[in-house]
Amino acid sequence: DIELVGENHPVALNCGILLFRALHREGNQIEAERLLSKLVDTSRRIHGVEHNVTKEYSALLQKTKGRLVDLIAAQGEVLCYLALRYENDGENIVVVGPLPTCPDDERKLDEEKTMTINSKDATPQIGTPVTYHGLRLNSMTHLNGKIGEIRDYSEDYRICL
Repeated sequence: DIELVGENHPVALNCGILLFRALHREGNQIEAERLLSKLVDTSRRIHGVEHNVTKEYSALLQKTKGRLVDLIAAQGEVLCYLALRYENDGENIVVVGPLPTCPDDERKLDEEKTMTINSKDATPQIGTPVTYHGLRLNSMTHLNGKIGEIRDYSEDYRICL
């Protein structure tokens, strides 16, 4: 029980990483990333910077912070890219990829290309954190400027939900 051992105990760290994985799997990216950030800090404080657990959690946090988008290739194949930054007030996005289809596979950096594309050509993956803007429905305008996550995507309206 975490209440008995305290949040600084290795058992608490293990429980925390299990909760992180569950949140991440369910698309609760923001909450998962915040939890993992706390776990990295706790591991650093308990084990030190060079400990294998701290290194593992830190690497996982860096990977989790990556914002993934899907692009349609010329053959109609959907390819995954890493979004690096937005430019021109969000009109364009700089991406690198394509990334492996299986997240556990090694990236082939020599085969990846960095390119700038129109933001409308990229579809953020489910769970991607976003800042809402441009919402015009009265029931949704209060969300403008707030942080949320992509939960679904409507092809009919080309909008993220």
